Amino acid sequence: MNEVESLLNSTDSTFLAVALGTYNDQKEVTVLEKWLYYQDKNEMPFEYLLKLNTYIPSSEKDMRLKNILFRHVDSHQLNLGSFASIYQITNDDVKRNYCVAIIYNLKKIDMSFEQEQQIKYFLKQITHSTRSALKFQQPLQISTPLISRALEYLNRFTNAHIYKMPDFPSLPADLMFHMIALTSHFETQMSTIIESNDYNQAKAMAQFLANFMFPYQLYHSSFEHLRRPISGLYLQIIQCQAQSPEDILLTFSFPCTWIRLSDKTVWQTPTMDEQISVSGDYNSLVNLNTEDPERERLIQVIKKKYKLTQKTSPCPWVVSSVILVSQAEERIRQRMCALRLESLMNIARSAIDITNNWIGESSFILFEKVRELWEILGLTGKDDMYMIAAVGQILDSTIQGKLFTNRRVVLMQISSV
Repeated sequence: MNEVESLLNSTDSTFLAVALGTYNDQKEVTVLEKWLYYQDKNEMPFEYLLKLNTYIPSSEKDMRLKNILFRHVDSHQLNLGSFASIYQITNDDVKRNYCVAIIYNLKKIDMSFEQEQQIKYFLKQITHSTRSALKFQQPLQISTPLISRALEYLNRFTNAHIYKMPDFPSLPADLMFHMIALTSHFETQMSTIIESNDYNQAKAMAQFLANFMFPYQLYHSSFEHLRRPISGLYLQIIQCQAQSPEDILLTFSFPCTWIRLSDKTVWQTPTMDEQISVSGDYNSLVNLNTEDPERERLIQVIKKKYKLTQKTSPCPWVVSSVILVSQAEERIRQRMCALRLESLMNIARSAIDITNNWIGESSFILFEKVRELWEILGLTGKDDMYMIAAVGQILDSTIQGKLFTNRRVVLMQISSV
């Protein structure tokens, strides 16, 4: 058994290390720094893995972003995979090529779209951090906290699975609060954080919400009591945080609900398009290791403008659904949840089809048409329609804009002329 096989068999970790190297035109690699997640005397072939990313011709899957080439190369011979970035830096009129790679165990990962997105997210952060350190001749150890956090997050994300739908919990006394939480849960495409130091109370809420989720979402969820949130999980339970929800969710590249059980409040991020835009700008600025005052000013501007919305009332569709489930016999409540979720998605599909049929070449439909749409769908009003549009983002990422966001943006542009 070679050293790599011995290493892979001796650790439970999926994501093993991050390596940074430089290479010349002959693809000769020199490792500059390595950050290890595992504790083992056996050494990985870092030079070989970095060389694979620099030597293999570009593929259609490669992505170039601002003079940085992102690669994904697996070595099935070694059972090791890597996501890497390649970039060039000029210092003192000398150009040098660099490669930084996140290395993982191929045996222990079933690469999904969500998993790949998480790896790419952290790789971009690590790339900007190491590139900035090299460019401004700072010590590479400045990237250590970020890389340690990235490897921990990726390992936890990979192992965070709920394989089986949990039993429907006993009906809570505060049913209205659960209805509000479920409304926001749907409006953020079932991405929800439950914050509490009382694990049993938090798990009961998580089990309630989990019954209104799809299997692929549960697969990327966790009932573990986490010390801090993990970006990319759909449903998670966390201990009480010192940071505010705004400071944490500003880094998330997708909508999310934050349920704080201590004061029974439910907070919600902006819409998907807004969240992606704001978090992208914020993360890009934060990952630049410079002392530029303009950078600090822009970060503070974004933080000041970024606001969560407190959800204080449930939408009528959720109220009727929860009442229907609560009145059902205990043995069929889980099945009733599945039927209501299926009904919700069918309504969303109909909303998408009708909207796309009406919209033509425009980017939105008039509010009178939105009113007509919710009447056709048998909904009770704007709150229901907004939730349906938000859930519909799972099927069509443009539907929320067509029904709500785009019209508001266009009207603001017209009024400013």
